[in-house]
Amino acid sequence: MKKRFLSLLLVLVLIMSLMPAALAADTVDVAALPEYAADADISTGAAYKISTEESLRAFAAAVKADDGNGTYAHAGVTLYLAGDIALTGTWTPVGSTATYVGDFFAGTFDGRGHTVSGLKIRVADAASETNVGLFSTLGNTAVVKNLNLTDAVITLTGVADTIQCRAGILAGDTVNAAAKDSGSRSHDSIGVRIDSCSATGSVNVTGQNGMVWAAGLVGRSQIGVCITNCWTDAALRAESLGGTKSAYAGGITGHTGNYAVLANCAAFGTAYASSPMSTNFGGQAGGIVGMSAAKQYNTYAVGDVTVGNGGTKHTWVGALAGEITSSGMSKDSSGSYTVYPEQGAFRIGNYFAGDAVLKVETYDGDMLKETKTVEPTVDRGFSSTLKSVDMAMTSVAMTKADMAAAAFAGTLSGNIPEINAVLAAYDKTKEMGKG
Repeated sequence: MKKRFLSLLLVLVLIMSLMPAALAADTVDVAALPEYAADADISTGAAYKISTEESLRAFAAAVKADDGNGTYAHAGVTLYLAGDIALTGTWTPVGSTATYVGDFFAGTFDGRGHTVSGLKIRVADAASETNVGLFSTLGNTAVVKNLNLTDAVITLTGVADTIQCRAGILAGDTVNAAAKDSGSRSHDSIGVRIDSCSATGSVNVTGQNGMVWAAGLVGRSQIGVCITNCWTDAALRAESLGGTKSAYAGGITGHTGNYAVLANCAAFGTAYASSPMSTNFGGQAGGIVGMSAAKQYNTYAVGDVTVGNGGTKHTWVGALAGEITSSGMSKDSSGSYTVYPEQGAFRIGNYFAGDAVLKVETYDGDMLKETKTVEPTVDRGFSSTLKSVDMAMTSVAMTKADMAAAAFAGTLSGNIPEINAVLAAYDKTKEMGKG
């Protein structure tokens, strides 16, 4: 059945308004490009091919710390995969030494449909904030597209109290979209762009009283991140032990900021997020996203999802999303957040497996006290006390069997004109079309 799900996803009509020149297929003669090397000229406009593991590792090491000056961020540089690459040994993420926002990868990485397999990352003693994946963190002008990542195995353990740890098979973290001249951001703000990527494998993140994120694609997607036409099949586990901080897990991303977009995406794996000592928000997990302030269109998920906490009035587990916030919405006459801006709804055309299993684990200290199944299966989590949540997400429950039928592909494709119209109303296409 898994192959059937994937074949349906691959035949979808792409959301063309999310595929401007900046994301569309290149016609460059990649074979004629120079191979990337450690001494490559990374001036704006440069282009290189990467055809070997040696070249890929050279690129990963070349994106490095520069006190925020961005000398090595590869802004304006395009890298093309020239073939499949099977990694050997452990992987050091692209830009792993960078800590300032301006030093993270800021160029374009085009996989051209090729595959990087065998991504292995094991960090057993993180003592400061750590982000891991193929990339550590993506800068706000970064574009990653047409890339497949298979058989990844990522394990990240934070050993210091309160530090944050994030892992995604593609990237651990992202940078907020740039602010406008006014200093603010809005619905047309676009930062990191990820299109036509896939990822399979496992991600396990554990922290000691620090927030943690585990995701199939991107650990944390900040303000204005746009993820389109992507799918994952990964086993995800995020645990924050010994304290009250939250844990996030999601098939596409663990957590989004305002004005982000998740469109035409699917997740087939499982998600688990737990903070056993937390009596507040605890674990937050969803088939697509753990905690979301994003616009979410034409997504679907089929996997089981579980969260854990120390006893709370929130149930942040859902087949699609753990918690959905009300950012950008208005209240109706009853005081509930059901009113979207005039441009249109934030979350339409989404589907989930009604026969997926959702569970909530409740702990007493570090001991599991009980496990309850959420019935019926719901698309997003809920709270008995918190009212500042989105009450208006539209989604449809289906059986896994129906989601594997040919008719479902037609349903997804049929949604695209409406989604394009909403995205255009929010000026997403205008910003994404800029070079």
